[in-house]
Order: sequence, then structure tokens, then C-alpha cells
Amino acid sequence: MPKISRNILLPYSAEQIYDLVYDIERYPEYMNGCSSAKVISEQPTEVVAELQLGKAGVNVTFVTRNEVCRPKYIRMTLVSGPFKNLKGGWEIKALDVSACKIEFEISFALASRLAEIAMKRMLSGTIDDLINSLNAQARKLYGNS
Repeated sequence: MPKISRNILLPYSAEQIYDLVYDIERYPEYMNGCSSAKVISEQPTEVVAELQLGKAGVNVTFVTRNEVCRPKYIRMTLVSGPFKNLKGGWEIKALDVSACKIEFEISFALASRLAEIAMKRMLSGTIDDLINSLNAQARKLYGNS
């Protein structure tokens, strides 16, 4: 099962970054590769959301159930979409009051190995864009620290 991992150190509090990641419906406003995002249901410890991601003419729409714990993590599992399996999420580790490390990891399976290779390439680029966009949005909202 292909896995993609990224991490970045940011000069913002874990709460600030968590709130930014949790604000799913605003993703299309600033995240390259995210054309649609909507919250389907929301509970204190769970959010179900639908995302549409795309890159280089490949688009994928899927729904995830996200276990949430502010400001520590958002962990997702597949509800529906083109994947046989999908899991991953955001881990946010406070380094001090004004710095944190975010780790994003996703693993997935598709019916075809060839489709997995193509999807891994598309998702890898999209996740790079997502991390860069998140960093840029944090600077825009919270200033350069």
C-alpha cells in the first residue's frame, strides 16, 4: 500500500495550525489542488468531510471520517471514494507556545497497481502543494514569526 509522508516545522502555535487544518471548507480558497471541500457532519470528536483533489488532469473525490483532538491530531479513514483503502491524517506537535511540527501521512490502496502508481504521483504533488499552501495561509493569517 503506497504511503506519502510530509512534515514541516512552523513558527505558530499548535492551536493555530490545528484550527487552520480543521477549517476544511476553506481549503479551496488557498490550497492548490483542492477544488472542493465540504463538511458533511460534525461532532465534538469526529468530522465527516468530502474533498475533491486534482493535479495534471487527474481528479479524485472522496469522503473521510476524521477523528479529531484539538490541538493534537486529525486522523482520517475512508468512507467512500475510488480507493479500496485510505487512512492517514495530521499530527501536530507543540514545540513551545509559538512553534509546532506538523506531520501529514496518508496510505492508500486502489484495485490496480498501475492506478496506485498514478495516484501516488498525483497525491504526492498535491500533498506538497497542500503543505506549502498551509504554510502560506498561516503566514497570511498569523503573520511572519
